[in-house]
Amino acid sequence: MSARQRVSPFCLPRSALVLLGALSGFGAAPSACTSKSTGSAKGTGGSVGSGGVAGADADAGSGGVSGGASGAAGDAGKDASAGAAGEGGQGDADVDSGADASTDSSVACDAGLSACGSVCFNLMNDSSHCGNCGRNCVGGACLAGACQPVVVANGQLNPTSIAVSSSKIYWVQFTTPGSVMQAPLGGTGATVLAGDLDEPVDVAVNSTAAHVVLKLNTAGQLLSIPLTGGTPTPVATGLGSPIAVAADDLGVFFVNENDGNVMRAPNTDLATGQMVPVSVALDATHVYWANFGQAVDGGPPPGSVHRVLRGGGVSQTIASGLVSPASLWVAQGRVFWVSRVASGGVLSAPSAGGSLTTIATGQARPTSVAADTTHVYWVTQIDGKVKRAPLAGGPAEDIVSGQAQPISLTVDSKAVYWTNFGDGTVMRLAK
Repeated sequence: MSARQRVSPFCLPRSALVLLGALSGFGAAPSACTSKSTGSAKGTGGSVGSGGVAGADADAGSGGVSGGASGAAGDAGKDASAGAAGEGGQGDADVDSGADASTDSSVACDAGLSACGSVCFNLMNDSSHCGNCGRNCVGGACLAGACQPVVVANGQLNPTSIAVSSSKIYWVQFTTPGSVMQAPLGGTGATVLAGDLDEPVDVAVNSTAAHVVLKLNTAGQLLSIPLTGGTPTPVATGLGSPIAVAADDLGVFFVNENDGNVMRAPNTDLATGQMVPVSVALDATHVYWANFGQAVDGGPPPGSVHRVLRGGGVSQTIASGLVSPASLWVAQGRVFWVSRVASGGVLSAPSAGGSLTTIATGQARPTSVAADTTHVYWVTQIDGKVKRAPLAGGPAEDIVSGQAQPISLTVDSKAVYWTNFGDGTVMRLAK
């Protein structure tokens, strides 16, 4: 988001132009002058992931930034409480919200009220007991028994990759000069963690630092920024378009889109010769990444998902023949990703490899995905929705609509968080 993200309409690297095309017209990207559009935050639980810049579009060919934005940038979620990083991707988040749906029938309440313990509440408008006893709207209003989304921050410039820790929300403003921003986990209002950065595209957090990649074509960097604030420290420099980062307290990992390598910070190659890697995620033992691929006329879909031991070794292909996979998230022994095209899907496979599961199809350019112990969540950029489906199987449902090009998403035990590229807002919705 990790994960799961932002650009200008000039002569930029391929994926930056892809992102621009995806974000502006929802169609094919402009022609790239050279070659080179979503989580992770990661929920509590320990695995993490990320996405790079969002919106690469199959129609545009190769490239995108994945992830938590993976459209999201970063793709990802990254969660210090999980001991892990982030769109875009992620850690196992706790069960939805811990809300107790039961009421106490032994307590006599007036009409329209329900007993939660020994006290009567109106479950239709009480923000601490919204719809069910114990369901807290985390700063949002309760309307007709449903928690309403909260604007955490507005006026942001190209907000993309988003991550959460145990106390704060982090996101990047993908521009030059860009920044890493922060806000209280249950509050509102943005402050700058680090500014004056060149093309920050993805952010991941562990218990001590925010780790951000600067997506410069041949002079990319991985920076570490203390969560308490301070001067960013370069960890790796001279990188070939780093696009996604994932982190926990045991290590920091990132992928370079142009160079095609998967790395453990500061400079260890775990895999080389990859075909446009755009997203990275972690669990306790492995590093996972998605290759967006480069389409060949008449050939099979070129995308794939892989993993390798954190310490290195022979990589394993989890899935191949995929269409524009992006925004990895690892949770519950499975890997989740989106097919980031105009009519895309949400898919998963066992983390050790096995049969693919299609969670949803016909989605209006899904750009970032996350999961907890009960549901899979994702955003769709074209129609502006936040959606979810049960992990155990079942139909998808819209949980928020009317969003302005949502691009990166993450979850924790209490809420869903996302960035809206179109109107510069950062959002939260209680589960």
